Amino acid sequence: MAFSTIEMVTHDFNYTTYEVNCSELREVLISSASPNYWLVAILAIYFVVGFFGNGVLVVLFMKEKDLRNINNALITNLAVSDFLYLGVIAPIFFGQFYRYRPFGKKFCIISTVTNYTSQAVSSVSLTAVSYFRYCAVVRPLQSRMKSHRKSIITFCLLSWLIGAVFSFFPAMYCEEHPRRDCFVVGRYRINFFYEHVKFFKYFWVRFIVFYLLPLFIIIYFYGRVAYTLCTSSISLETNESIQYNNQATSRSRNKVSIVSIIITVTFFVSWMPTYIYWFNGLDDAVFTSELSTARTLTRFIPAAVDPIILFVTSTNYRKGFLNLRFCRGVKVTNARRVARN
Repeated sequence: MAFSTIEMVTHDFNYTTYEVNCSELREVLISSASPNYWLVAILAIYFVVGFFGNGVLVVLFMKEKDLRNINNALITNLAVSDFLYLGVIAPIFFGQFYRYRPFGKKFCIISTVTNYTSQAVSSVSLTAVSYFRYCAVVRPLQSRMKSHRKSIITFCLLSWLIGAVFSFFPAMYCEEHPRRDCFVVGRYRINFFYEHVKFFKYFWVRFIVFYLLPLFIIIYFYGRVAYTLCTSSISLETNESIQYNNQATSRSRNKVSIVSIIITVTFFVSWMPTYIYWFNGLDDAVFTSELSTARTLTRFIPAAVDPIILFVTSTNYRKGFLNLRFCRGVKVTNARRVARN
């Protein structure tokens, strides 16, 4: 079975029993890290855009009353998971590219729990978005009769609980080993969970529960939504008396549904290389290298792209962002104008 990047370095250089020449080690580290500069640059862009964008989404949901609805609550839950995922996991990848990892066992557990929990929360949140879009479009009367505030809060907390429970198993296999080299004397963290036999069983469970099953559910709900929107638009065209009154509502429903579908497709397509990697990549070194790069690039795409999609397509989010950024300056300017008059 192929070693991971960190395990390869630890396997080749046993810091506890082998005296490593500092200059030789530096040459190995620099030569092995140089081809990944472009990858580090792309991940840095993902990190800055996604960390800032998802943070703004959370702040806007807390401050703007117009954004506090069911769909945006679930999107905010997704943004929180993406925010934590970028904040904790992205720095780990930067360290891996340079064959250097100063993190200990505690951070190993924290990063593993954050990694698997955020994936689960994102998948469950997108599934819930499809369900509530289905209720709002296909069964609007039933959707209005239900009290959603408590149920949404409960659901968000439950999604985090489910994700945390599924992350405890891989976190149990975090280990750390002593190391000493030219740069630092400390502890070297390795997660051997991916080489454990039980990983493949666990992986299949995760693949079914958090990828395959949600994908089928989402396809079903959005299929019903698309069918309802198409039939309703046809009926509006044949009935001109109610066409004008329902035209704005129909456009709003179409827009929200399309945005939700785009975010969902982005998530599932971006995580596909990761699942292909674990299905096939571990048995072929070349295939593993190519897939490893692909999954590294794609797994951060949803966290970075989702805020951009919302700011581009949603007028309320754009207005909220402008108010958040320029509200103080506008208020001061207006106050000065009033005082002058």
